[in-house]
Amino acid sequence: MSSKKRSLSTKLKDIPKDSLDNGFEGQVTINTRMFIDKALARYSSDFIICRELIQNADDAHATWFHFEITCCPLKDLKDFQSSQGNHPVRHRSTQFISEISNAFRIFKPNTQMSPLSEGSHASNNVSSERDFHNYCITEIRANNNGRVFNETDWERVMSIAEGNTDVDAVGQFGVGFFSVFSLCEEPIIISGNEYMVFMWENDVLSTVRHEMSDEQQNQSTTIILTLKNYYKLLTDPTLTAGNQYKSNKKMSDIEPKIDLTELKTYFTKASVHIDDSFHQEIRQILKKDLPTTVRITLLFTPNTIIEQQLQSSVNEDINAKILKSLIPLRSNKNEIIPSGYVFIGLGTHQSTGIGMHVFSHFIPTIERENLDLENPHISKWNQELLLSTGQIARFIYDQTMNRNSFINNKQEAYRFISSYSFEPSVPNNKIGDAILSGFFHTTHELFVSVQQSPSNSEVCSISSKQAYLAHSPDIYTFLTLPLVPYNLVRTKFFKHLERLKLIAVVNHTIIEKTISDTVLLLEEFINLVRWLCKNKTSLQHIFSSITYRENITSSKISLKNIQYYINKNMISSILPLPSNILPINVSIRFSSNELEENLSLSKYNSRQLVDFYLLDNQHYLLRNADTSLQVLNLICQQSNQFRDSEWHSVKSILSSIKCIPTTQGMKIPNQSYILSTIPLLPEVPKITINLANDDQNSKKINKTYQQSTDASSDFVSKEFLKQIGCCTFHLQSFIAARHASSDERIERLIQELIEERSNMTDIEFEALKQTEWLRGTTNIYYIPRQLCFPSVVIELNWPTLLVIDWPDIKSTSQQYLFLKQLGVREVPDLSLLIDRISQEHNAKSSNEKKNQHKYQLPKALSYFIKYFQQHYSSLWTTAHINQLFLPSRSPTTITNDDDDNNNNHRNNEVILSKAHQLFQGIVSHDMSLNIFI
Repeated sequence: MSSKKRSLSTKLKDIPKDSLDNGFEGQVTINTRMFIDKALARYSSDFIICRELIQNADDAHATWFHFEITCCPLKDLKDFQSSQGNHPVRHRSTQFISEISNAFRIFKPNTQMSPLSEGSHASNNVSSERDFHNYCITEIRANNNGRVFNETDWERVMSIAEGNTDVDAVGQFGVGFFSVFSLCEEPIIISGNEYMVFMWENDVLSTVRHEMSDEQQNQSTTIILTLKNYYKLLTDPTLTAGNQYKSNKKMSDIEPKIDLTELKTYFTKASVHIDDSFHQEIRQILKKDLPTTVRITLLFTPNTIIEQQLQSSVNEDINAKILKSLIPLRSNKNEIIPSGYVFIGLGTHQSTGIGMHVFSHFIPTIERENLDLENPHISKWNQELLLSTGQIARFIYDQTMNRNSFINNKQEAYRFISSYSFEPSVPNNKIGDAILSGFFHTTHELFVSVQQSPSNSEVCSISSKQAYLAHSPDIYTFLTLPLVPYNLVRTKFFKHLERLKLIAVVNHTIIEKTISDTVLLLEEFINLVRWLCKNKTSLQHIFSSITYRENITSSKISLKNIQYYINKNMISSILPLPSNILPINVSIRFSSNELEENLSLSKYNSRQLVDFYLLDNQHYLLRNADTSLQVLNLICQQSNQFRDSEWHSVKSILSSIKCIPTTQGMKIPNQSYILSTIPLLPEVPKITINLANDDQNSKKINKTYQQSTDASSDFVSKEFLKQIGCCTFHLQSFIAARHASSDERIERLIQELIEERSNMTDIEFEALKQTEWLRGTTNIYYIPRQLCFPSVVIELNWPTLLVIDWPDIKSTSQQYLFLKQLGVREVPDLSLLIDRISQEHNAKSSNEKKNQHKYQLPKALSYFIKYFQQHYSSLWTTAHINQLFLPSRSPTTITNDDDDNNNNHRNNEVILSKAHQLFQGIVSHDMSLNIFI
């Protein structure tokens, strides 16, 4: 150090001594009014006095507190102002009283009624509160039954600048008595048998203390404040000037009736061990000692009140409003949000971040609105209390979870956990962080509510180390793990558990392992597939490891070999599918794109299904009435896709299986009959399948039959059934119907048969040709080939010939051709015609036979010759006709073969000969011509 600096330092040390020897003495004065005004300026809340007076009453262990308001009409305001002397009342239109006007009693000027009165006058006064609307407030009195002032208290009030140093008597944070000067110039305190009046002399505040008269003494404390500003009282916001309140409803009807015992409170007292050096630092700041015992109180809301708040609609009832303002939770669209605050007697603006109000010996800022975390020593004190608060909250949580008796479902669990959501605290987030640290400080096992399976909505309590969080609601629908309910996962509580690694979070590895060890139910499986479609990571590996069952009692289904899916409209869900096809009750829940793109499945076509159902081990499906209909429907739809050889194989398989549902049970196709216009006999197996047919008449018949049976809604083509061998024509039923209709005309009958022809098989039509069912001109039934057309009778003049009873039938008509197909003859039978030739010949006279010039050939023979080439030539070679039917003459050489013939020959008569006798060479070819001369 240089000599110049050393000299300056010596001179500075001599200043205090030199000032005492040579300086002028003066006194530092304090402007009390300015000091109080600056102190009040630190209070940011409106009407801070109310809070401070209640706080002081509580610190004095009061059990009741009364807040009295004295007011006067506007017309009397001047008289009131003049009574104020040097302190005129200034107009100040403020509504600070309006919010509490329903909660405190109001008194008229000069009223001697005590606020403690509970008699009939009280009711009258309350009922007239509306009369004070827009009155001027002139005086406020705060009265409580706390401990009356002792000498120390009076002295402390006299020296308010020093603050309160008696923690046990008035308050550990100092008397907030500065606040009274925000409303009143000269407040008055009455306590026990003494009173004190504050008075101003310029800017200096002084007090006068005196003893009360005996009749005025009591064991309460009252602070009287004559207002220095003009405030307007609003007892009813709905009233305006000139609008009188006309309702007769009494205000006493809505007096608050709140059972505050419904709110739960946890009290804790703890001894405090404080380091001496730390305590000394605090004394320097607070001017008082820290308490040796601290009380920590937590107030929280039971589930019953939370439920009421969630279910209640907009409620204007004052009780509901007050209760809502007291509870440390608020609801917003069914969401419960923690709204606990820190209390230091009255509430501060500092939230706790949890759904609990917290009260303890916190040290606040001078405003008493927030905790002081700026000063390192005060901050440490507050931090320790906050950590202890978190530990107590954890203790409450653990006790509740251990009981677990009232948490039975997700909603109850959500209402409970909402108090522990640990939202960021405001305005200082360090408050919530400290409570959060205290809550998780303990190493004890933490229990949480979980649901054990997707099908069980009840919750139970297990260790967080055994529980899981899932961040997708879809996971809850299929994963069988102890999962924290999804409505709880979104709360901050479980976010903190996840951050601190106190609980596991479900990932793909956990899902894959769990699924491989679990047999899912159908809905769980469906939900899993939906989730896999959204989350493709490890999709194929998880999908192939799935095993599920339709219900608890059904068999397991593995997806290990699944490669295909089937169109939901292709087949009924009652049919079993190949093992490599995704079950249809699953695939119908998803789009084709999801199945192909996400699950990598290929579409299985109908033709492949037909091949599967025609396998030997699947024939049991064809023998069952329900499943057979579905299989036949499928085969019918695909029948046009088969090649001829394949279709022949299909028909061969079906024709040998009892696969047709009928009224007589399951039958093979050729024993089953399709309904037609011809009524079937009762014993005939009638097909009960719904038939797809364009013919309107057939549709009408099918519809009528369906109304009397429980037929399936699926259809099978009639043509398909005919192709596989089903019958459409029952001969016995036809004959029975024919016999039952004796008056039925042949024309109508043949027309019906023509219409039925397309429904007949070749076998049925052949049987119809061989059966006696067709009438002739008599009532006897004949086989069609036994009858001839009427034109034959006319041409042959053969009245006894059997013909159909249809004289005017045209040979070119459809009916003629149909009857011809059935066997009705256009010419008589060869043998009958030969017999007719013999009959006609024998009917001729003897002279006619002897004279060949007079001999007329029989008409039957002429008919035979005429139609021989067209109708008889093919029959002639096989008929072996041995009858005598050809007219002839004996040749010149006479034989001895037959005496009668020889005689006839000798007489040259025309005789009938056998065909072989005329054409074996004994006669020339020309001889045959001579026969017909």
